[in-house]
Amino acid sequence: MAVESPWQRAGGDEEQSTDSIILRQPEANGVLEVYLPLHRVRLKTSTDAFFEQLDSGWKARYGDEVGLEWHEIGGVRWRVCRRLSLDSGSVIFQLVTVLGEEAYQVVAVVPPGTRNLPEPVLALLQHSSWGEPAPVVAAEPAPPVKTSPVAAAPEPVKPVPLVPPVPGKPWHLLRQVVVQPGQGQWEQISSAEKDHFGANGLVTGLGLKAGKNGLDWFLEEVAAPGGESGTADPHRYQAHWRLKWSSPADTWREGENQVMALMFSDALDTAQPGNAFGVRYELLGVCAPRSVIVGWLDDLDSGRPGAMNRLGTLTSGCRPQLDGPSPVTVMAGKDAAASVSSQPMNLNATLPLPVEWASAIQARDSRSLRRFLLIMHFMTSATGTSPGDALLKQATVIFVYGPDA
Repeated sequence: MAVESPWQRAGGDEEQSTDSIILRQPEANGVLEVYLPLHRVRLKTSTDAFFEQLDSGWKARYGDEVGLEWHEIGGVRWRVCRRLSLDSGSVIFQLVTVLGEEAYQVVAVVPPGTRNLPEPVLALLQHSSWGEPAPVVAAEPAPPVKTSPVAAAPEPVKPVPLVPPVPGKPWHLLRQVVVQPGQGQWEQISSAEKDHFGANGLVTGLGLKAGKNGLDWFLEEVAAPGGESGTADPHRYQAHWRLKWSSPADTWREGENQVMALMFSDALDTAQPGNAFGVRYELLGVCAPRSVIVGWLDDLDSGRPGAMNRLGTLTSGCRPQLDGPSPVTVMAGKDAAASVSSQPMNLNATLPLPVEWASAIQARDSRSLRRFLLIMHFMTSATGTSPGDALLKQATVIFVYGPDA
């Protein structure tokens, strides 16, 4: 691959950290970045089966809204995944092709709002050769790219590898369950939220909908004029938040960190400063016979009342464990001095899976299976006592991981 100006190659330390060749080119509305992973993947299955698994993995990781299509560029047929980066708002094109028995990957990071692969990226791929020998970038040293403040480069995005590193024993994602309020719970939730405003409080609207990769909730509470607030303005609290999250990896190895991307959006243009919304990630080991674990998850999935209360029985089925990783909490919101904005807030949660903790998850008897749960809890305050907390306590997302058979 011959690379000519205006493409510029990144420095050695940056390329070493991503295990990729990195090329950049400035544009009017941002900077194009192309990552060329240095290692190819040898297929262990047929090409058709490989691409089916690839599509399933992309949909599981990034949600059903991910864009998948085929492109032929320079005589090479690529499977292309177009998705939004929750880290920076950029658009990421992940391209994969198979030549012989090996898979090659190219990742292009382009400015927000881009719908198609930019012409410079297409031209770069059209003039590239793939196969033996491995793609090589030959370029003379060039001066640094000069960019204006409006075209500043986004933070580097590390491509998702086709084959992750192997630091420890693997655990595999077996199931995801989304828990949300049932039909018979809304009156109780409304009563709990009303208590924030005393005897004169009134909930005029609330709702919550959770899915595989996102949650949407709203709440409006009123304090009647002349009540404890002593004001004629009846509106005391109003919030409407949306959250999208990335799916965890299908395989999580002991000793690895997972970075979960979170995109918060305050849906009200007139939202009150001080509103906040957050997520707490927690890891728990559980041990029980297969029928008990599956029955519990089915009950959660169907909204059976009180099913979540049986979690303690499942954790007690394991032998005494080391203390688990501390829960990781990510909060989005505004303090009272901040200006109101409805722009999304992109945050990350880094989740460790300590080897000594995961390997210590052992069942008390031979009839039981060992699993660990990655649980997402939602809240508006760390204390759990603010408006919205009673509503959000009814929503939980659980990812179930199991070891190799």
